[in-house]
Amino acid sequence: GDAKAARRAFNRAINDDPTVAAAWNELGNALYDLGRPDDAAEAFNTAANLSPDPAMPRFHRAMALLAAGDYAQGWAEYEHRTVPLTLRRHAAPPWKGDALDGRRLLISAEQGYGDMIQFARFVPLVAAQGGTVVFEVPAELLPLFAPFADSVTLTATEDGPVDGVDCHIHLMSLARILGVTANTVPAAAPYIAAPPARVAAWREAMQDDGGLRIGIAWAGRPSYPQDAQRSMDCAHLGPLAALDGLSLYSLQKDRTTRPITDELAASLTDDFSRLPNDFAETSAIIENLDLIITVDSAIGHIAGALGKLVWVLLSFAADWRWMREHADTPWYPAMRLFRQDAAGDWAGVMARVCEALVDTGC
Repeated sequence: GDAKAARRAFNRAINDDPTVAAAWNELGNALYDLGRPDDAAEAFNTAANLSPDPAMPRFHRAMALLAAGDYAQGWAEYEHRTVPLTLRRHAAPPWKGDALDGRRLLISAEQGYGDMIQFARFVPLVAAQGGTVVFEVPAELLPLFAPFADSVTLTATEDGPVDGVDCHIHLMSLARILGVTANTVPAAAPYIAAPPARVAAWREAMQDDGGLRIGIAWAGRPSYPQDAQRSMDCAHLGPLAALDGLSLYSLQKDRTTRPITDELAASLTDDFSRLPNDFAETSAIIENLDLIITVDSAIGHIAGALGKLVWVLLSFAADWRWMREHADTPWYPAMRLFRQDAAGDWAGVMARVCEALVDTGC
């Protein structure tokens, strides 16, 4: 919707009755969408103070603070996510960051695949502090975390509850426990790995036509609440397909709401939508590409965690993890961010991407 109109409407509602928590919460959402995370955090704080159930506005405030770069307050407020996101409770007591002293700690992955990949970097750091660490993650991601196996016990979420643990923590709480700031994000990459045999198989299968090999993805998971903002119609990739010297490979699997156009399909060197959803296979393909250009989805996190060159295309009010105005990110050293200058302006984003390709050849 129109964030400016929403801001005006909720300001009027607050002028009529400044004690309505919902109005302050929606004002915060509008301010966030206008690229004003600091002001949004203040509105969410007021909403939380007025609400009999403050978890949701506190969660919203956390994301606004993190977007503004205030990690200290942001991580503390982010603990309120467990209620609105209905994260699974565990019978073991919560780990509060104290010395493990030989205890067995369960770390449970949470939220989307991108979140899991981004925050998994903290798991080996915890394991290095002593004790036994069990990392519970969806089975389809387990192959990517093979490098952890020397210090961490890996288990699939689908295998059911993990017994015999002394304490528990949700994965994304590790940033708070470890006191991570925007300047201290552990960003060494790669920290995940594609299966070597699959990497070699794709190296054999992918013909070298001399062009710069670029993997593309234009949409995230449709069920994500902000997917309409973060995903784009693939027609916006037309200028990219028109450039000489590029070999385009589609990494886009889910096309239920953003189908491929005949024009883009005709420009592809290969289309991997024919393959089943398999993160190990996707990571092996990415290892054989020169550059990944994607919207904000798990593809970008896989490429970033592999240490591959990746350009992420962001909406105007991008997700908190990308902060504001930066063209780089502390989370992935080889990642470059291309942001909309105005809501919905994918054409401007792609113009700058094409200019960067022409000017620098990556």
